[in-house]
Amino acid sequence: MSRAQAIIGPRAAWSWPSTSTSGRAGPCRGSAGLESAVLLEAFKRPDRGFDAVVIGEPARAFYGKQFGLTFPVFVHYGIELSVPEIGGKVDPGSHAHDLVMSLY
Repeated sequence: MSRAQAIIGPRAAWSWPSTSTSGRAGPCRGSAGLESAVLLEAFKRPDRGFDAVVIGEPARAFYGKQFGLTFPVFVHYGIELSVPEIGGKVDPGSHAHDLVMSLY
């Protein structure tokens, strides 16, 4: 959480509840998948209370082709995606960022 706060700084007015996977590597299952669906649904609401999402561990947030299928939804609703491993905000027009994120 501290890495996320360092990236978004004073803009952080709201935090999504973090999901623990008990130290296991790999995709989130069970309630984490439901929380992800709720988060994506919240993108549609103009009163959502946030305009950016910070992902601390992309390997736990995306699996397989999920980034390529999900990131356009972020862009469509004007939600910034920040990933510390790539240095911050994911640039929708950057082929390098797309390549790096596809490795997760």
